[in-house]
Amino acid sequence: MRHFVPLGLEHAKNYMKLYTKSQNKSFNSSFFSLWLNNDIYKYEVCFDNNLCWVRYHDKDKEYYHLPVGDLRTYSLEKLILKEFPRDAKITNVMAPMALKIHLSCRNKIKLREDPKTAEYLYEVDKQINLPGIRYHLRRQHVRAFIDNYDYKYVKLYAKNIPAVLSFHTNVIKEQHQHSYDYIKKQDDLITNIFQNWQIFQNIVKGNVLLMDDKVVGYVLGEAVDKENVFMYFSNAASCWRGAQESGELLFLEQHYRCRHLNTGEDKGIPSLRRIKQEYSPEFKKMKKYHIRRAN
Repeated sequence: MRHFVPLGLEHAKNYMKLYTKSQNKSFNSSFFSLWLNNDIYKYEVCFDNNLCWVRYHDKDKEYYHLPVGDLRTYSLEKLILKEFPRDAKITNVMAPMALKIHLSCRNKIKLREDPKTAEYLYEVDKQINLPGIRYHLRRQHVRAFIDNYDYKYVKLYAKNIPAVLSFHTNVIKEQHQHSYDYIKKQDDLITNIFQNWQIFQNIVKGNVLLMDDKVVGYVLGEAVDKENVFMYFSNAASCWRGAQESGELLFLEQHYRCRHLNTGEDKGIPSLRRIKQEYSPEFKKMKKYHIRRAN
């Protein structure tokens, strides 16, 4: 029987090493995402045989993620049918992996799509070059900022934290004071991250947009492999036209070799769905599935 322990920051290094080898790199299964949602789901982990097993609880029900690590050396049928508890519900399975499991297990499992957890993907090349009429408005905003202001885009270091934290507290929270509860909770999470940046700088990357050495924006994200870059948070002062779009473009230019930008799911929240769909005129959704045994 596996021994699970509560997820802690001390697990970050080993988890992230296994995550780089995973064939199911969903936005929600990155260590940073797990930590952001840990207060809600109370994640537990077990490191066993070069895999990390993850389980969590939601409304008194127990769920699992697929083990994190290289699953190519495992029989998917044995993994699903023998290694999980018989009544286990496995969530957060991306469509390509769900298909492989379906072909391996056939009628021994049941797949159910969860539309709320589909992840939004955008082509990095198009988000950088902003081609054609469809990107005209975003291109206009970027040009308005980059052509008219003397700015710097720098890495987020410990020395920047007091200024970034002050900016986030005094500017961003003020902008969001009438926003939805979900956005307000995000603001509190970001505050906690900046307050503990000495720890988080080894888990996620940060960049800061400066004007006259004053913070006007920031981005938190990471490239998880050669194909995918995740953007967790992006904020900028609304008084500077194009600051947010420019900060995001500058972030993506650092990861121009990646194919897809992933901004995660909309959680079924209408306001968040609108934000993600309006981010770019072109996007696609990566479907995700729940898996359980058929009987």
